[in-house]
Amino acid sequence: MSVKEQQEEELEALDAIFEDDECYEKVSETEFSYKITPEGESGKNVKIDFKWGENYPEEAPEFSLESFYNTHLTDATKEHILEFLKNQAEENLGDPMIYTLIEGVKDNIDDLTKFQKERPTVVKEPVEVKEKKVKEKKEQLTKRQKARATNKLVDGELPRGHDWVCLIRHLSQTGGLPESAQS
Repeated sequence: MSVKEQQEEELEALDAIFEDDECYEKVSETEFSYKITPEGESGKNVKIDFKWGENYPEEAPEFSLESFYNTHLTDATKEHILEFLKNQAEENLGDPMIYTLIEGVKDNIDDLTKFQKERPTVVKEPVEVKEKKVKEKKEQLTKRQKARATNKLVDGELPRGHDWVCLIRHLSQTGGLPESAQS
């Protein structure tokens, strides 16, 4: 079987195995990454980036721990994990090995991260939260609306006769009484 056929077979196998796994990410046809997150141990999370060359699996893939996800890892821990991956890759030369490498790191994560410093846990005192009084927002009026409202109100009430018709203005518009009615 040619190298290309082995790569295609492994690619299909990885897609099938990690189909529903959120930790697995296929970057391209030759690049993959996998996040290992042991339950309850946040200081031991590791993301491994794999990249295989043209002669893979006859030659070992490249591995990297340089992603931002691994910034919490100490240099000693990174070196220990990379050394483990190199040894596993040498043992599996000639065979598809990405799945084997991932499982090997998963199984030995406690030993591989033994140089990792534990983050001190800070116990915070409970903080009392005071309830704030919510002010009711008044309806926003335009200047014109405010002027009309204040012109109509006297001591908070409408003035007496606000809806009366001005007799003089009304009579000047209607022209007064007809001449026959004046005599």
